[in-house]
Order: sequence, then structure tokens, then C-alpha cells
Amino acid sequence: MESAAATSRRRISFPAIDLGLRRLSLRNEPSQEEDDFQLPPQSDYRRRMSEMSMDVFYIEKDQLNAGIYTDDELGRPQNSSSPMGKMSFSLIFSPQSDELLVNVHSVSHLQSRGITCTPSPFVKVRLSPENQQKFSTKTKRHTNQAEFEETFKFNVSPTDVDSKEVHFAVYDSSRLAKPVRLGSCVFPLKQAGLLRRPTTTEIWMDLCAEKEESVRSGDVFVALSYNPSKGILSVKVLRAKSLSLEANGKDADLFIKASLIHKGKACKNKRGKTVRRETDPVFEEEFYFQVSQSLLDDLAVVVSIWEKHLLGMNQLMGKAMMGPDKYVTGPGLNHWSDMLSSPKSAVAQWHPLT
Repeated sequence: MESAAATSRRRISFPAIDLGLRRLSLRNEPSQEEDDFQLPPQSDYRRRMSEMSMDVFYIEKDQLNAGIYTDDELGRPQNSSSPMGKMSFSLIFSPQSDELLVNVHSVSHLQSRGITCTPSPFVKVRLSPENQQKFSTKTKRHTNQAEFEETFKFNVSPTDVDSKEVHFAVYDSSRLAKPVRLGSCVFPLKQAGLLRRPTTTEIWMDLCAEKEESVRSGDVFVALSYNPSKGILSVKVLRAKSLSLEANGKDADLFIKASLIHKGKACKNKRGKTVRRETDPVFEEEFYFQVSQSLLDDLAVVVSIWEKHLLGMNQLMGKAMMGPDKYVTGPGLNHWSDMLSSPKSAVAQWHPLT
């Protein structure tokens, strides 16, 4: 038997490892001369794949279906005018019954608000220039591609159909905050030629990130009075007219709120009783605020009308502001000035809701 010392002196060799550049072993062997080094020959397989890749895997961008790729994948420059997504719809017009059916099919390529904030979209539909009828689709949770397949009916006569426009607005719904507008598009009915061909095929349009237009939501009749000796500001909301009610909100009721604004912030809020939901509701609510006469130039009053839904979600329908020129102009300023010039007298005026 060999001694332990001999065993320890025995040289143990390991198989060489081919790294593609030079052969190495764990022994301290001298490296080969540079002149002796050569790259291993390329295999026939690699050569064939290299030749094939230029012919098979390279595709020109104009050969791609651009509708299924993003701007990054196509190498297009991104800018603020790029679409915020797309939506599809179709139209059916019945001259005999004066009905326009708007079929909302789907939305796609919606932008996410943040890395993890996948939108929960729904679509609002209305006609212009008259905005009395408004509809909303159901909300699709957490998706950039949503299928709705919902149909909404508008009353339109054949003589007016070519003068109307269909407005679509896509919103991101939130359970805890106000819905955020993701994009919108407008389709003039004249382009569809519904009098000649009452049914259209599916129409796709880009959503634009335009600023949401101010839509008239009706008018509210308010009486203001101020008693300087008692320092009491009275706000009486009598009624409203031509409210823009969504057709799928039949379970909602209405209520009003009067807010006192000081230095741009609501310092006091008072809410009225709930009334039946209708386009011309009667409120007859009066609110009192204790206000020093020296503060009248720094205060304003906001009257707002709200929808109260069964699920507890209140939705603002419109509001009107009355106050000095630092807050408002037009009817709101005129009404405030008339109130100050007629102490202890109620001054009533109609105000547009926005």
C-alpha cells in the first residue's frame, strides 16, 4: 500500500474545459503560444442558421398589421398627439319610428394610469347639439381591451339626423374617487348617410386626449339675501329645469348642496332633503350662513345638484357659483352685486349649471 505521504503527493488531473479561446486545466500548465491559437471552426448548423436569418426572420414594418402593435414595437416616435386608444361602434336608424340605435362594441389599447393601474373602463354616449339624453355602459374591471356590446336608443327625426353628432367618452371607473376621462371621439351622423343606408358596419375611431368640454347640465333658480344687522346670508334654492339625466340612472334621487367658499376653499357645507329625480325638480330649500359684513368681498356661494344612488355613490350633476369678481364673472357676479345693493331683500335669478 502506498503511504499517506505518497498519496498526498500524487498529482490529480481533471478533464480539460473548452472555453472556446484556449484549453485550460487546473494544473499550472504553461499557456500555448499566441501563434498556435485558432478559433474553432464554425459548425455547419450555425452557418446555415446565420444565412437563413437574413432571409426568413427579417420583415419590413410596412408588412406588419399596425393595428396589433404599439408605437414602440413599430419604432414610431411617441408624442402628445398619439391616440389614447380606439373604440368601435355601429349605428342603426329607423325613419319610421324616429329612433337612432347606437351600438357600443368595444374599446382597445387603452392607456394605463401608472405601471400597475390597469383601467376599469366604461363609455358615456350622448348626442349633440341637444344633450338631454345620456347613457353609460357597464364597467369592465381591470382591462385595456373591453367588450361592451350594449345598445342605446335616441329619439331623432329624419329631418334632424344629418345635423346631429354622436359623442363618445371613455372613463376609468374608481370605487373611491371620481371617474377619470381616458379619451373621447365625435362622429357626425352626416358621414354615415343614414337616410340612404340606415345601417352601418362596425366603425373604428381613435380616442383623443382632448380637454373635456363644458356641457350645460340645466339651470337652477336661486334667491340670495343678506341681513347686515344680523350678519346672516340666506341662500334659497327654489327649483331647477332642463337637467341632463342619464337614462340608466332611474334608481337615483336628487339633492342640493350649498357651500360657502372662503379663500378658494369650502368652509361650510349644507345639504338639502332628497327629492324625486326629474328634469324639472322643485326643491324649496333655504340655507343660512352666519357671515360678517367685512368678509363678503372674500366669500362666494356654490349651489350644486347631486344624484344619490342606492349604492351610496353620489354624482355631481352641475353647479353654479355666485360671488365677487375674484371668484366669478357674468350672472354669478351680477347676482352677488344685486344682493349687496338690496340689503334684507331676496334677489332671485336663474343660473346655468356647469
